Amino acid sequence: MQNEFVDTNVLLYRVDNRDPRKRDIAKLLISELGDGIITSTQVLQEFYWNATNKLRLPPSSARQLVEYLCRRKVIQVTPSIVLASMDTSERYRISFWDSLIVEAAAAAQCSVLYSEDLQHGQKIRGVRVHNPFA
Repeated sequence: MQNEFVDTNVLLYRVDNRDPRKRDIAKLLISELGDGIITSTQVLQEFYWNATNKLRLPPSSARQLVEYLCRRKVIQVTPSIVLASMDTSERYRISFWDSLIVEAAAAAQCSVLYSEDLQHGQKIRGVRVHNPFA
């Protein structure tokens, strides 16, 4: 089984009823990954804030998904990941926040990063970006 990292936007679509197609794709992907899902502390924080503030999800519901993810593999954003992210951001001309996601996925030795925010098919730091909604 390959290591696969899930970005915040995929998790948000999982609980967002405004786009049923993307919601269903996100639900299926998260279900298929099961216990193998990998995220980072950044993803957990972004998800909780956006789910409760932008999507107006009840905090208890957002917390439930965060707790589920906390029982899976979560990459801690460390100072070395932050420093590497600065280089990745400049080299690949992506946002610093996206580069943190890439570096966390690379630290977890992931082969795939599921994200809508980066170029589908692009390979960065050994991680291939896959947009499940494309």
